[in-house]
Amino acid sequence: MTLNRLVGVFFLVFGALSYFILIPQGIVVPSNIQHFTTSPAFWPNIITVIIAIMGLLLVLQNSDVEDINTEDIEEELEDHTSWKTRTPRLLIILSMLFAFYFTIEKFGMVAPAMLLILILMLFAGYRRWSLILLFSILVPTALYFFFTHVANIPIPLGIFETLRG
Repeated sequence: MTLNRLVGVFFLVFGALSYFILIPQGIVVPSNIQHFTTSPAFWPNIITVIIAIMGLLLVLQNSDVEDINTEDIEEELEDHTSWKTRTPRLLIILSMLFAFYFTIEKFGMVAPAMLLILILMLFAGYRRWSLILLFSILVPTALYFFFTHVANIPIPLGIFETLRG
């Protein structure tokens, strides 16, 4: 059995267990929910179904690759960046995410999200300023309008609360 199929079995089982056991036992769904899409279990169910489908696709895929060759794995591991380089980068990204979390109360979600996306894109090495600015501004703004106007879920704006229309 190939590594892809083993991973597929894992995700298929994980998705099924999550859908049938974890979500029903872990998420309380009030009886007065009028629409299934407003249920607190809606998105977890969607995500676990997608995980299970992806696992099933990995299991069913027609793979020409035979069993795992240990030489290929060793070559692949040598190509990866060392842990001495990855660990500081991971810590920097985690500190940026914590800073984002702690600025939400004062500045809301939209403005810090714009800054976070901009910094993360630069940190990842992306240098096309037109797309960096476009994504940094468009994604948080579009998500804000979706949640506030389509899903009717208020998003904290912090000191920008007076701008809410």
